[in-house]
Amino acid sequence: MYKNESCASCKGMSARLARMPANVRAAVCAVLLCAGAAFIFAACDFFTPTWNEPIGEWFEKYTNEAAIDRHEFFAPTYADKDGNICIGSEADCTITFYLRNPKKYDLKPAWTAANPSVPANSVSVIQDASDRSIIRMTIPQSFLLMCEQNNEDEERNISPTIHIAQHENGAKIREFADYSFNLFANSKPPELLSPTVLNDASNENDQKFVVAFRVPHPTEYGFYMRHQDIAKLTIAHTNNVWEFPVDVGHNGHITINEGSDYRGGSCTLTTSDEDPSSKSWNAINGKYFPYAKDGLNYYLETNMAASGDAAFTLTLTDSAGLTSSVTASTRMPKLSYPEISKKGEPYTYSSGVPVTVACAQGETTAAFVIKAQACDVANNPVSGSTTVHWKLYKTTSGHPDPVAENSGSVSNDVTLSIVPGTWRIVSWAEKAGYEKSRTTFVDVEVRPPRSSRTCPLCK
Repeated sequence: MYKNESCASCKGMSARLARMPANVRAAVCAVLLCAGAAFIFAACDFFTPTWNEPIGEWFEKYTNEAAIDRHEFFAPTYADKDGNICIGSEADCTITFYLRNPKKYDLKPAWTAANPSVPANSVSVIQDASDRSIIRMTIPQSFLLMCEQNNEDEERNISPTIHIAQHENGAKIREFADYSFNLFANSKPPELLSPTVLNDASNENDQKFVVAFRVPHPTEYGFYMRHQDIAKLTIAHTNNVWEFPVDVGHNGHITINEGSDYRGGSCTLTTSDEDPSSKSWNAINGKYFPYAKDGLNYYLETNMAASGDAAFTLTLTDSAGLTSSVTASTRMPKLSYPEISKKGEPYTYSSGVPVTVACAQGETTAAFVIKAQACDVANNPVSGSTTVHWKLYKTTSGHPDPVAENSGSVSNDVTLSIVPGTWRIVSWAEKAGYEKSRTTFVDVEVRPPRSSRTCPLCK
């Protein structure tokens, strides 16, 4: 039927309705309206999930009751080998809940953990003041770290149940359905540091690849609290796979043991504080290994001929099956680590060297700039933007706290304003098509402005 056409039967029905008494016409219209609504309801999938539910209860649920429909994480999540959803303790975690709240009730949400021994008072669960269909749960990293450091599934299980209730004038009026979901506090293993492929040229006629890397410092950044459950290291190159059991001591020191699975021929894993070049283990394509005399350097001597391009994937796995991987490549260029300097000064600080800076007169903070370098480690230009990651830790006697005060990721550069105190600035760079830079850090003591000196004779 087109727009200007009309149905003869419809015209006849309209005429008959017009001749009816008003009360009869109203009753007929009501019957027709209900029949039409019933037809629409039956044809609409919206009602399918609750078709067996009495219509009165359905209208009560969807017009008078509040309920959480779904939730969304605003932090990285990982699934362990048992399917548990895990969040790490390196940063605060925010979870947003989306509600069905047809009456815009003022709700006072609360939560309980699956493990009743988990203290809940440091976690906030608040209804959004401007949008009453949203509840936000903020879990501080200090709480996550407290749960994680026990290294027991029972303590790490924080699977929340969210309780919502309507309040008026400060009094609870009614409670609505709870909402529960699975959640564990468990950080992924840390990444191994500075993975580098070297050329063992000690035998000029039989040169081999050596894979060098560093393990994290055992007492810094809350390593032992988070990562005492590391179980194994796997190093892989196409069909070559070497697997090593890992132990984390009570002091946090990582010990990589004799391998349990060599699918790729013989190899030797050693640790040494010597300069690799003293063994004729030479850099490839300008990528030198930043060894240090601290017992944290490891070397995998392979039986692979040092010819052509090669890439090795180094993976740490914890007891829950969470993993972290880094790549050491002969071909892929490697980013230089970001430069850290005091804003307005032309020179940059050397990595690991402590500095003391005073705030300028009239200022309550000192400004520091973290900037991506323009060239890679082989001094080739890096075009486009580079992602600079940074973290800021308070320090005590030169050791950083396990929980970062602040962190972020930006393109190319960032300025940090730091209040007086002792701090560690940590940074590294990433870019597609490049190996991640090594991590750099600077320990800074920020002091208040120097007091202006006035000659007493000049008063």
